Amino acid sequence: MLRRLFFTFAATVFLIAAGDAKEAMGPAHPVVSYQLDNGLRVVLSPDPTVPKVVTNVRYRVGSMNEPSGRSGFAHLFEHLMFSGTKSWPNVFGAHSANGNTINAYTFEDGTVYWAEGISANLPMMLSLEADRMANLGGEVDQSELDLQRSVVKNEMRQNVLDKPAGAGWEAIWGALFPK
Repeated sequence: MLRRLFFTFAATVFLIAAGDAKEAMGPAHPVVSYQLDNGLRVVLSPDPTVPKVVTNVRYRVGSMNEPSGRSGFAHLFEHLMFSGTKSWPNVFGAHSANGNTINAYTFEDGTVYWAEGISANLPMMLSLEADRMANLGGEVDQSELDLQRSVVKNEMRQNVLDKPAGAGWEAIWGALFPK
């Protein structure tokens, strides 16, 4: 009986706190979604009260799309996307010069590239992203490929293989996303 009373009280406190948290967050901003003729899906959530912009480009390709026994390709392509193009030879430098922050990550069913900066930088951010999307590989030579392959292998060693739970996580993800 006491246990049931405690859980009822705890649930009530949680629901009240959740309601307060929603009010503290303020009103939700509208989300607009549409698809371009080329199949690219665009999702916008404008907030005119914030002078910043964030872009997220998600490709629906990740480690689960790699052939069995040949892992790391999605992560390698993630790195190669930062190698630059003729129009944008230094991706990090271009963003840094404009005060933007950028990064990317790869997971089982996708690869995401994101950038954050002031709103005035949005045209530059979109131009760079569109150019990378259209021209990946045009400027990648064998030495760049070898360098990025080495970096990806090293990241795998440091972040997975050298960790006590690394093999366990690999087994869990392998079971969740079988080849």
